[in-house]
Amino acid sequence: MAEPFENAEAKASSSSNTMDLFSPEARPRFSMAVFLLAMQQFCGIDGVMYYAPLLFRQAGIGLNGDTFLVSGILSIVICAVSIPGTIWADSWGRRANTIFGGLGMAGAMFIIGALYAADVVHATGPARWIVIVVIYIFTVIYCVSWGIVLKIYAAEIQPQQTRASATSIAHGANWLTNFTVALITPILLASSRYGAYFLFGGCTLLTAAICWFWMPETRGRTLSEIQRAFHANTSSDLESSGKSIQKTPQTASGVFVQEEETKQEKN
Repeated sequence: MAEPFENAEAKASSSSNTMDLFSPEARPRFSMAVFLLAMQQFCGIDGVMYYAPLLFRQAGIGLNGDTFLVSGILSIVICAVSIPGTIWADSWGRRANTIFGGLGMAGAMFIIGALYAADVVHATGPARWIVIVVIYIFTVIYCVSWGIVLKIYAAEIQPQQTRASATSIAHGANWLTNFTVALITPILLASSRYGAYFLFGGCTLLTAAICWFWMPETRGRTLSEIQRAFHANTSSDLESSGKSIQKTPQTASGVFVQEEETKQEKN
C-alpha cells in the first residue's frame, strides 16, 4: 500500500520542482542556462563538424578526394586542444572565457563570410587556404571556450532544488538547436556561399554582447554569492558591494558547495 503513496509523492515533488523554475529566484538563472546552451549550437560548431568535407570542398580543397583527410586532421586538432582546455577552464573564469571566446568565433565567421561575399575564394589562390585556417582557428577557440564552459556554467548557477530540472531542460534546448543547425546548414550553403557564416557569426556576437551585460562570474563563488550576483543583475554590482569572496578548498577547485541556508539573507 505504501508504493502508490510514494509514487504520488514523487510526482508531486517533481511537479513542484518544475514550477519552481519560474519563481523569481530561479527564473533568471534558468533562462540564462537555456539561452546559453541553445546559442552554443548557433555559433555554428555543429555545422562545421557535420559538414566539414562539404565546407572544405566548397573552399576548393580536396577536389581529388582528400576532404576526409583534412576533416580527420581537424578532429585530431579538436582532441589535442580539448584536453588542456578542460584542465585550465577553471583558471580562466566563466565570464571572460564566454565573452572573448564568442568574439573570437564571431570574428572567424565574419572573415570567412566576407571572403565568400567578395568572391575571392576559388580552387586556386591563397584565399582558400585562409578559409581553411580560419575554420581551424574557429574550432580551436570553441573547444577551449564555449565547448567546455557553457555546460559547466549552466549547471552551477542553478539553485539546488531546481538544478536537475533546469539543467535537463537546458540540455533539451541544446539538442533542439543542434537539430535545427544540422537541418538548415546544407540549405544555407546551397543557397548562399556566405549566408551561413554571417548568420552564425551574428548569433555568436549577439550572445557575447548579452553575456557582457547579464552574465555574472561564478568562478570561486558559493551558491549564495551566485544568487546575489543574479539578483543584482550584473557581476559588477556584486564586486562593488565591498564583500570579499571567501574561498574554501572546495570552491577554489571549481566545485561549489551547495549550502542549505536556514536564514534568508538580507540583500
